[in-house]
Amino acid sequence: MKRILNGYIGVKFDAVRIESNMPEEIHRFISEFKYNGKRLLENDMAPANGGNMSIRFGNGFLITCSGCNLGYIEDDEITFVEEFFIEQKIVKYRGMKVPSSETFLHGLIYKENDSIQAVIHAHDEVATSINLNGILDETEREEPYGTVELALLALNTFKKGNNIFILKNHGYVAVGHSLTKVTNSIIAIHNKLMQIKSRQK
Repeated sequence: MKRILNGYIGVKFDAVRIESNMPEEIHRFISEFKYNGKRLLENDMAPANGGNMSIRFGNGFLITCSGCNLGYIEDDEITFVEEFFIEQKIVKYRGMKVPSSETFLHGLIYKENDSIQAVIHAHDEVATSINLNGILDETEREEPYGTVELALLALNTFKKGNNIFILKNHGYVAVGHSLTKVTNSIIAIHNKLMQIKSRQK
């Protein structure tokens, strides 16, 4: 059953729809979004509409829509972000639904590194409940979801050179060459943190 997290008020940018129709080629990616969204849900890292996923595509990227439940992605819940303007807080997109509230976070990472093909933001109570020193990089402070400040903070942490890091009190950001490979890395680190937490009890 689809749900919305408490405190979620939607996107914090001006979403400008170019058109409702999506590029034909995107259909071959939908199954990959669905498969990996379900894997995150099965590992308790996709609560309600928490988290988002994207794939580099053409001159932009495909991303789950605002309010999407990753464990129950529907065909019309993938949108194509054609352009974004962070200073003006504008996102231009194609599709039926508004792109994820963390669109700026994904977009800045793609702009920073041309080799990145997929980005996932997943929630994990374990990762936000233990001391991560020496295990994972973590943003230096907490910022509200969907803000430019959070996106810039994430970018600065990404620049430290690791493919997975933590948004303080929020969850993972992980990058790689495909959604499946990125999901694999998230599940692996999640399992490692579960072991660490169990030893700390």
